[in-house]
Amino acid sequence: MHNGYEVAGYAGNFVSSNDLFTPLAAGTNRKSVAQLGIMLKNMMNKLEDLLEGEFHRAVSICIGQYGYRPSYFLQMLGNHGPVDTTIRLVTASKFHEGFTRLWELRRLDLTVEAIILRNPYKQLFTKEVLDKARERLEQLGYKEE
Repeated sequence: MHNGYEVAGYAGNFVSSNDLFTPLAAGTNRKSVAQLGIMLKNMMNKLEDLLEGEFHRAVSICIGQYGYRPSYFLQMLGNHGPVDTTIRLVTASKFHEGFTRLWELRRLDLTVEAIILRNPYKQLFTKEVLDKARERLEQLGYKEE
């Protein structure tokens, strides 16, 4: 049992991070592994901040060039952050309002779906989320940049 989890079939050492277990190589310094984990988490937080900045840049274009203010999206972003907001929108059963409006404006490049398919943001999402985003865009004839 490790950190309250029983790991069947493996008697070695583990490092736990968000319920993911990674076997440690023999002789690995636990402190250096913990530091690496902290560095990785900091990098992901910075990447999330960059994604949120990219979303706000897209919103500024929507407001400034088209007079369209995606209020619901901004509310979701404030309440759930950029990654959870994206997952909620992309995996919803229907196209979200902002996606439809940006399609009408011929600016699918400003959708969360298009933005998350770009580097470096796609690192934040699972293959399933990225595939769903790509599928939605392709349904309306959008090609990735």
